Amino acid sequence: MTDRPGVRHTYQDALGERDFQLLLEGATLLDERYRLETRFILLLGGRLGMRAGEICHMHEKWVDWDRQMINIPHYRDCDCGYCREQAKQKVEWSDLSLETAMKERWMPKTDAASRPIPYGFSPRVELVIERFFERFDEFPYSRKTVNRRVNKAAENAKGIDPETTYPHCLRSTAATYHASRGLEPMNLQALMGWSDIRTSQKYVRLTGEHTARALRHIHNR
Repeated sequence: MTDRPGVRHTYQDALGERDFQLLLEGATLLDERYRLETRFILLLGGRLGMRAGEICHMHEKWVDWDRQMINIPHYRDCDCGYCREQAKQKVEWSDLSLETAMKERWMPKTDAASRPIPYGFSPRVELVIERFFERFDEFPYSRKTVNRRVNKAAENAKGIDPETTYPHCLRSTAATYHASRGLEPMNLQALMGWSDIRTSQKYVRLTGEHTARALRHIHNR
């Protein structure tokens, strides 16, 4: 999984801890109507590593309150605008009818993406999930709204480049955050829903945390 020269990858846009805090601060400067849902998007993306498509299809039924776990299902029946556009694109390069293509919506990106996501490690994430579902039963907006909320928070955050701040970079932010704290590659893979463990190994390697821990151990530091 070597990088091609001149191709930019989302891990290059991952936000560091300070920048992620600035992004959350930018969300507090939005109109009061949008603050909760924007923080919900930012924390589910930037701490739990959820994809934008997962966030915009999020339902309270996915939450196991006792175990503090979000369970991404294999399938959810949906006819939202995003799913309809995805179905139309599939019809263009397949023999499926639109009706048949719509019956396959919504599904996670891969089989591995259907996964349990623990959130009890962060009181801040725990609280935003509780507050969000006190107000809503499900995410009430479109996939495009997820993009707009992230963009607006980035525009309000001092020192954040809106051009390199987008929903998928939040996944890279989450991956970098957990890898830098020593999460093992297999656990990182399970959290992020990656099919290939080499993706998680790349994040672990980039952070250098496992090497640093090994050096501290052998030198008793």
